[in-house]
Amino acid sequence: MSMISNHPDTSLLADYVSGQLDELTALMVATHVDLCPHCQQQCAALEAHQAALWLNEPAATSADAELEQMLGAILAAEPAVAKTATKVPAHSPIILGEQRFEVPRALQRFTSRVKPWRRFGSKIWQSRLEFGDRHLQLLFMDQQGSVPQHTHKGREITLVLHGGFEDESGEYRMGDFVLRDGSHRHTPVAAHESCLCIALTEAPLHFTSGLGRLLNPIAHWLG
Repeated sequence: MSMISNHPDTSLLADYVSGQLDELTALMVATHVDLCPHCQQQCAALEAHQAALWLNEPAATSADAELEQMLGAILAAEPAVAKTATKVPAHSPIILGEQRFEVPRALQRFTSRVKPWRRFGSKIWQSRLEFGDRHLQLLFMDQQGSVPQHTHKGREITLVLHGGFEDESGEYRMGDFVLRDGSHRHTPVAAHESCLCIALTEAPLHFTSGLGRLLNPIAHWLG
C-alpha cells in the first residue's frame, strides 16, 4: 500500500483529541487515524501534551482535599464485582454487488446504516450512512470512472477507504484525508484502479462544466 501523504492539520487533530469536533467530523478523523501510523503518533503526542498541561495547573486547596478524600474512599472500598461486558454489535463489510470492503475500526459499528446504492452513469455508485438529520456520503468509482468537474459551497472532507483516485491537484490513496472548499475546483478520476471513498460535505456539490451542470438539480445525492 502506498504511504499516506494527506493528513488532517495539527489544529484539527488537536480539536479531535480534546473532543471539540462535531460527531461526524470526529468520525472522519478517527477513521483516518485508524489507518495512519503518523497521525496515531501525533494524537498520542497531543494527548500527552494536554495531560501535562492539566497536571501542571495549580489546584485549589479545597480541590486537593476533595481529591484526597475521593482517592481514600476508592482505596478503602471493596473490589467491585465485574459486570458482564456490553455486547458490541457485530459489523459487516460494506457490500456493493459482489464486492466486499472491510472498513477501519471507527466505522465498523455503523455499517448497518449504509443505504441502498444508487448508480450514476456506468461507473459511479453512491450511498449514505445516515445519522439523524445528517449523513456521510459513500462514493464508489469503478476504474476509469470520474465525477464531473465541480466545486463546493462549503467544506468537503474526503477519505479514501480502498483503491485511489486523482484530480488536478494530485493522487490520493487508501487513508488519504483530503479537505476541499469553495476555493477548489476539481475532477476526481479513478484512473488506475477502482476507488471507495467516504465524504462529509457541508453543502451539495456544484457542477461547473459541460453536461455535468445537468446534475446540479440532484447534486444533494452526490454531496
